Amino acid sequence: MTSALVIAFIGALVFGAHLFVGMFAKTRVPDVLLLIIIGLILGPLGHLVKPAEFGSLGPVFTTVTLVFILFESGTELQIGTLRTALRGTFILATLNFVVTVVVVAAAAWKIAHLGPMRSLMMGTILGGTSPAVVIPLSAQLKMGRDASTILFLESAVGDVFSIVISLALLDGLHAGNVAWGSVAGKLIASFLISGMIGGFGAIVWSNILSRMRTLQNGMFTTAAFVFLIFGVTEILGYSGAIAALVFGIGLGNVSWHRQLLLQRFPSLSPVGLNEHEKSFFAEIVFLLKMFSSYILDCRSNLKIYGGSASGSRLQC
Repeated sequence: MTSALVIAFIGALVFGAHLFVGMFAKTRVPDVLLLIIIGLILGPLGHLVKPAEFGSLGPVFTTVTLVFILFESGTELQIGTLRTALRGTFILATLNFVVTVVVVAAAAWKIAHLGPMRSLMMGTILGGTSPAVVIPLSAQLKMGRDASTILFLESAVGDVFSIVISLALLDGLHAGNVAWGSVAGKLIASFLISGMIGGFGAIVWSNILSRMRTLQNGMFTTAAFVFLIFGVTEILGYSGAIAALVFGIGLGNVSWHRQLLLQRFPSLSPVGLNEHEKSFFAEIVFLLKMFSSYILDCRSNLKIYGGSASGSRLQC
């Protein structure tokens, strides 16, 4: 494609995405689904766009989208709702992941003859649902708060299951055996340490956010801090997605940790996002969601991306 054609297509895609949002009110068909269909037509079906044309932009772009979606959605979650939804979340995430792994692994073993270990690895790669698709869909379907929270968290938890277990199986394939105790330890550590990093980051940022607002063009500093939290967590070998999610939850529930902090540190003044900042991030998520849905389905294959082996992301 020429540059002019690409730019014109981007403009048409933005207008189309807004049109799809308006259509949702009448048809109840989510805009993400329509964008996915466009990606399928242009990519695997029509072969008008090839994966190689995205270069390194595709994986990076989808990762940025995932970070923004998890962070922005986390700011809307309330601690009270989370408490009631956590148990159902882990049950649903575990059952969904296990059943998907078993079905896919059995099919790969019997039909594709990949062998037990490779079949199991394919099942774990495909066992997690993509938060970049599930979260926007659940938000538009206007589900109940508890059901939407469970579905939202389930996609994030399943993502961690898929990454940690797939990488453990890959290591086991090379070493000849899988240390399942080590896998369980990595899963627990990934949730706990990632959550601690995200929670600590939210406490720190909520106390300096008011100062950042005085900077010229400082609106995007919160996004920059989210990227920093995500990147550091991934480099350490844990889940940057969980850290970004917990960071968003922390900023969305400042009143909850403000009471705990002020009792010991009365000089602190934590603040959360204001309505203008929430609208700003919601608009960014809309644009990123639109392009990532298109890119993911134009690529239409499995990609491993990330910095280190322990922090790599497995996405479809």
